[in-house]
Amino acid sequence: MSYTTGPKVVIVGAGVVGGAAAHYLTLAGAKVTVVDKDPIGIHASGLALGGLGPLSGAGIPNPIGTLSIESWQLHLDLSKSLTDEYDFKLEKSLNIIFDNQQLETIRSLLDWQKSQDGFKVEWLDKSDVLDIEPRIVSAFLGAVVTEPTGIIDTYKFNNALISEAQRNGADLVVGEVSNIQSTGSACNVSIDGGKTLICDKVIVAMGPWSHQASEWLGFNIPITPLKGQILRLKAEGPPIPHISWSGADIYGSYAVTKSDGLVWVGTTEEHGGFDDRPSSIGRQTIMRSVVSILPQLAQGEIIKHTACLRPLSPDGLPVLGFLPGNPKIVIASGAGRKGILLGPVMGKSAADLVLNGYTSSNISALSPDRF
Repeated sequence: MSYTTGPKVVIVGAGVVGGAAAHYLTLAGAKVTVVDKDPIGIHASGLALGGLGPLSGAGIPNPIGTLSIESWQLHLDLSKSLTDEYDFKLEKSLNIIFDNQQLETIRSLLDWQKSQDGFKVEWLDKSDVLDIEPRIVSAFLGAVVTEPTGIIDTYKFNNALISEAQRNGADLVVGEVSNIQSTGSACNVSIDGGKTLICDKVIVAMGPWSHQASEWLGFNIPITPLKGQILRLKAEGPPIPHISWSGADIYGSYAVTKSDGLVWVGTTEEHGGFDDRPSSIGRQTIMRSVVSILPQLAQGEIIKHTACLRPLSPDGLPVLGFLPGNPKIVIASGAGRKGILLGPVMGKSAADLVLNGYTSSNISALSPDRF
């Protein structure tokens, strides 16, 4: 089915943000072309864990707590409306707390989490946590238990968004963008090889490569890559619920059995440029952390070791809004480790800006000109 009544929009980047934007734009009747140099889902949008925890993370609760919950609701809606399955699952998550210092750090966040409708958030002492998962080592105080949270297959999700947009008339062009020009009432998107796409609006959703557009647009987009590594283990025993923790040398670690039957454990936060190769140091760091919590995983067989680059802004928050002084170009990137969760609301907000010139979502703290 093809719709051509709305504006012509080129989306540069076919990750989850670009895919979500394409989905919502085609639903509204826009003529959309998505351009990416690589196959769908081979970078962070397809290699990430896929944990959906809207009540914690960078910028939560302020300034993006409301936006995070809005994106959670969009995830719930998409799980019912997208044609292709992507292993969406509601679950209970446990955030392990080791000492009073960590407990004090999360206390104010915990009050906000408990006040959110639609979620059950509670503190459980160690004995109650061990009733849920007795394999956790006992040197901890307790855990914050949240339900529901979610988990998805991000590769399937990324492809489901693009496929749905294509069903509604979007075109997918494989090629590397070399320039974006805004002239008069139109925009020109140049692709290596000599092809030029002429359109009304452009969405720049290039993930960690978004900074490349700075030269084309004459405006600094300060996005840098944040490398993260994940191990997928084959391990004996029952499935492991979604467990997260932080330690002295690694922040935001996790272990969870996913729909593929493997235990996914991670992750790292590495500022090392565009090197997206898995490393032995990354593997050792992850295993040291996870074995300190779940010692039996020391016997797990590493089936797959992946690494990807997340887009990170200087303040850790997404960059989302019009290119300053140019309402024909929208920038949507920089969600860091919350990119899968925030992808739907970022894509929908970008689509709103293109279609209406505004969005009802509160993105005021995310303006590209804040740096």
